[in-house]
Amino acid sequence: MEKNESRHMFIASDFRTRLLGDVQERLKSRDISYVKICVVRRVRDLQDGDYCVPKGCIPKITNKVLDEICAELKESNRNSYLKISRATTSQHFGITFYLERPLTLKSTLVPYWQRSILQTSFGDVGKGTHVLVTERHSKKDGALENLRSSVILEHITCLLKEAGYDVETVRCFQPSSDLLDISVPSIEWTDQMCVDCKKLVIDQVTSNKYCTQMHHVPCKQAKLDSCSTSVESSEMDRKTGQHQTKVVLSLQQFVQDKGLPVGKDGFDKNLKFSELSYGEVISDTMKEAYLLHTAVANKLQKDRTGVVVHVTPDTEYFSQQRVTLTTRVIWPGDPFHRQVYLVHGSVKSRRQTKSQVQSAADFVQLRFSQMKSAALMKYGEEVNGPGWQATITALTSAGIKFEMLSTVSRSAVKLDLSEGDDGNDNRTGSFVMYNCARLTTLFKHFEEAVSQGQYPPLPNIEDVDFSLLREEDEWTLFFLYVFPYPDLIRETVEELVPKSASISTKIHTHKVCNLLINFSHSLSSYYSRTHILGENRPHLLPLMYARLYFLKIVLKVLSHALSLLGIEPMSQL
Repeated sequence: MEKNESRHMFIASDFRTRLLGDVQERLKSRDISYVKICVVRRVRDLQDGDYCVPKGCIPKITNKVLDEICAELKESNRNSYLKISRATTSQHFGITFYLERPLTLKSTLVPYWQRSILQTSFGDVGKGTHVLVTERHSKKDGALENLRSSVILEHITCLLKEAGYDVETVRCFQPSSDLLDISVPSIEWTDQMCVDCKKLVIDQVTSNKYCTQMHHVPCKQAKLDSCSTSVESSEMDRKTGQHQTKVVLSLQQFVQDKGLPVGKDGFDKNLKFSELSYGEVISDTMKEAYLLHTAVANKLQKDRTGVVVHVTPDTEYFSQQRVTLTTRVIWPGDPFHRQVYLVHGSVKSRRQTKSQVQSAADFVQLRFSQMKSAALMKYGEEVNGPGWQATITALTSAGIKFEMLSTVSRSAVKLDLSEGDDGNDNRTGSFVMYNCARLTTLFKHFEEAVSQGQYPPLPNIEDVDFSLLREEDEWTLFFLYVFPYPDLIRETVEELVPKSASISTKIHTHKVCNLLINFSHSLSSYYSRTHILGENRPHLLPLMYARLYFLKIVLKVLSHALSLLGIEPMSQL
């Protein structure tokens, strides 16, 4: 077991990779093409197999040859710490593989219990690389998109820290918000920064080849556009009619000179100029660029090859690109930090109804009221006092995080904001929390029974016979959620920095949330149908011990996944 312990969290992905290699080797030895071969993990009807090679992937070969290959694959797998019990052919699948369930359960559950779930499989991804996560808000104060930005930032911060990255967070130019107790350090604009920026702009005119100073004759009819992307639109002050100067950077020329990507996976093709100042007024773009430069210098000074991840609404994506390119033009001598973007969609109302929700704070209050109403209907007048207040607040926060994270980040989130609604959208988070509380209560009852002499205490996990877990529901819970969990979490941040020149990070912020939802539904069905604490009879105790340990590990996985969403599981509801 010692040899495999350091790799036990890679079992799912390693085993499938090795199995694919074995299949390819058998085909190659027979001079059969194997280019399109793949091994797929099944997600339903597991009684009919755990892995398969789809029929369409296998060249047209006889059933006799397929049967020979199946026999050889089973034989070659005998020395593995995961074994194939059967390999068969069928009408719908070229080859179907059945895992040896008792060995698979034992080889996975024991290390899960004895060590940190992701200690060896996930924590080495980042290898201490410094990451600065910045959050950009919508211009509309208190917008729901801003709440989604904060929730996503908290989630990816937890993910990256768990992956072994050294993570810092910052919000530039916008005050921090404590909605849902998500607090992000902010860098705010000061008078001294204004003085420094004015001097910096003057220096850029003489020292930066991409910087241009534009002088224009006063014109009373000129239209001032501080966000202009054209040099020709630079004009005088409309109020005074005085001669004004606009200082701009040619971002388009910079992108061309550096060979930076443009288009779908790169910078917007309409990013032509960046305005630094207009007369004595420093532009917002220059201010944000200065603050970003300050944040990077303060947070990533320990690592010259760090990563900056910008979390931004899609409505602000263009502006954020302009800010980051401006920093690269003005401070070319800074240490290189790869800057990538995690762009998320808007937050909309699902139904066209009159609603009092005008801001993120209104939305949080609405969900709190709906959660409290649901608690009153279930528990009556007991719902009062600071304890219940804290419980309902925690459930509301969890529910909102699930609402914001269960959708792919690039897509819009659609919410029901009806005042009279009972908060169905908000029930998913509380359902997951309820299942955690259910398991915690089960273990509490068991410990109380042990203290009263009704049961012997749990034996050491290495002495537990997991082959007694023969219910198909138990294997489904294990194979679909517990077994592949480290691989799924690893996949969420495996492409923090794209290998190509793309500027978009591929952090899949919906995966953990959706895993928890599906896991909880399957767990609830199993728990409702299965009697865990049986009678104290010698022949019944081994099965009870196996199920208790199995559910303790299930709770460990659920709790870990919740922690990645910034949610602490509740012990009772």
